[in-house]
Amino acid sequence: MTPDEYKALAHTVSQAQPINKRGVRKLGDVLPDLKPRKYGEDKLQMKIIEHHTNHFPHVLITHPAQTGRSPQEGAKLKKLGVRAGVSDLLLWWENNCGAVEIKTETGKESIGQKTFGFLLKRLGHHYGVARSVEEYHNLLVSWGIKPAYECRYFAEPDYATKQEKFQRAYDWFRP
Repeated sequence: MTPDEYKALAHTVSQAQPINKRGVRKLGDVLPDLKPRKYGEDKLQMKIIEHHTNHFPHVLITHPAQTGRSPQEGAKLKKLGVRAGVSDLLLWWENNCGAVEIKTETGKESIGQKTFGFLLKRLGHHYGVARSVEEYHNLLVSWGIKPAYECRYFAEPDYATKQEKFQRAYDWFRP
């Protein structure tokens, strides 16, 4: 964006009508063309956790907290040992451990994530990227982890919008 475009945007935002007594403005009303973020990775991770709980209960799994934070909080966490690039899922099982990075079909690993994976492998542990529930399952099996229950069906997340889901349901019941 050019400086003139920033000025125009700031002027547009300043002209927005307040939505409450405190004068808080709602950017969505001013900039309706902004698209909401699709939480594809989050949906996929939720399905993976559900699958893991059902099929690999003997493997300890956790997700490192990764929330938005201020620069001050980020500096404090860095001093406490938090590092960039840590994988989405960390797993421990008998005499071993591993990490799984969750990505959508089009997602790419960052340099920090690739570095973390390289260091983990260099230490003799497991690291992999999963783009679906089935890929996650097969990754754990390739690491030598046996599922507690046989799996024939993988419940993948549904990325359809609410309108698309409604249309599918409508089409399904239409005579």
